[in-house]
Parts: sequence; structure tokens; C-alpha cells
Amino acid sequence: MIDLHLHSTASDGTYSPSSLATLASQQGLTAIALTDHDTLAGVSECQKAGETLGLKVLAGIELSTSYEGKELHILGYNVSLTDPDFLAHLKEIQAARDRRNAQTISRLNTLGLDLTLEDLDQGTHPSPVFTRAHFAQALFQKGYVDYPKQAFERYLGQGKPAYVPKEPLEALTSIELIHKVGGVAVLAHPTLYKLNRLQIFSLLQKLVHLGLDGVECYYPSYTPAQSKDFLKFCRNNHLLATGGSDFHGANKPKTSLGTGYGHLNVPDSLLEPLMPLSFFL
Repeated sequence: MIDLHLHSTASDGTYSPSSLATLASQQGLTAIALTDHDTLAGVSECQKAGETLGLKVLAGIELSTSYEGKELHILGYNVSLTDPDFLAHLKEIQAARDRRNAQTISRLNTLGLDLTLEDLDQGTHPSPVFTRAHFAQALFQKGYVDYPKQAFERYLGQGKPAYVPKEPLEALTSIELIHKVGGVAVLAHPTLYKLNRLQIFSLLQKLVHLGLDGVECYYPSYTPAQSKDFLKFCRNNHLLATGGSDFHGANKPKTSLGTGYGHLNVPDSLLEPLMPLSFFL
């Protein structure tokens, strides 16, 4: 069993990159991918831990993108950790995120909530990417909400008073960036974009024309029929199939690494097509 969609303290997960590798090894997984939001900061640590544990660790990332006005997440696998152009783009994305976070702080302060950027830093990673999950946790810890999800319901969710839209990359740009650094681009969790079945497959077809390489075919919230549909689409369009739990630790407490809600089982056979031969030597 493998898990190709994990988040660490380098973004909005609660396990350190090395702790993720340890947990995956303890649970008997053969390979994982660290796919933090818009950052590669945790990958090296996770890979080093994986080497010690005999666990394969793919270099991954989850890029926030936009297509036809809708926010999408594109997973990049087997990406370079050192390409200067790619790292420069990630730095620009971080700058946009910093601007958004500052605006969110300002809106929360206007609402009478005493929150600073320093309140978001839990000291769990030297270069974390702060997300709305960090805001929710900080608001909970300061007693402004009864539980973290309530922060989204009251303040941070779309349409709520402290919500600030992202400045995402265009989907084509994200796909091209991933390709330029030797990676493959995969659409994450197609069922989460508030589209009906016909709209989902129309979107997938359009993204294939932009160069999309694969689809996340296994995900905790999918029904067996949905996974079957995505696998069939991949076969018919010569695309890669991937899958993962989208594990965030305590920030998604109902989701377990590897097994999702308890029934997820991503087959090992999906790993080899993603990787160059050298990965298996």
C-alpha cells in the first residue's frame, strides 16, 4: 500500500516530515509522497527519514491553481528540489500568500479579534507555509471559536467576513512549471470542486488538452463507483492514476494516513509509472 498525498508541518499538517515517514513505515506502507501546499521545504527531511526506514519517498507538491474562475489543486510528482526557476516561482507564490495572510489578519482585527502573524507560528517547522488551517487553530487557541472548524464557519470560509481570495497560478502555468522540472502533473480530488459528474469529466478533458498527466483516482471520500470512473478515464486517455489520503494529522482528525476513512487502499502498482527507473535501483 502507498499514500501519494500527505501534508506536513511545512504547510498545514501537524506531523513533521520525518514523523510522517516514521508513521508510514510503522503502518506498513511501501512508499509515500510529501505534497505540501506550494512548498518543497519538507521534502528533503522526509526523504532522509525514508532512506533510514527503507521507505520510498517521492518529491511532491500541491499547487493552488485557477482554471475558468475555479480554484483547483494540481499535484506535482518527481519534481526537482533545486531548480532555480521553479524555486523562484514558489517564492512568488509565498509572497502572494503572505499578502493574503496580512489582509486576513487586518480583517480579523477589524472584527475585534486580537490576532497577529506571530500567533500562527507554532514553531513546528523552520519555514512553514501558513494556511487558513493555521488561522483556525490560532483562533481556537485564543478562545475566539469553540473548535477550529467553527473559524471557517464564522470568519475564514468563502463569503465570510475575513475571507480573502487567493492569487493562484493559472492551471496551464502550473502544469508547465511541473513539466519543466521533470515532474508529472495530476489533478487532485476532482470531486471536491462542487461540480456534477458531467462537469468533472468536461474539466478533466480540458485539462488533458493543457497537458495534465494524471488524475487522483483514489481518495478517502470517493465512492467505489467514482474511483472506477476515474480509472476508466485514465485508461481511455492514457493518463497516470494516483491516490492518497490527503492526511493532515490533527487538522483532519477523521483522516488516517494510508487508509483515509478506513477503506482507502492505494495499490503499489500506481507507483512505478510515476517514477524514473533510477528510483527503483
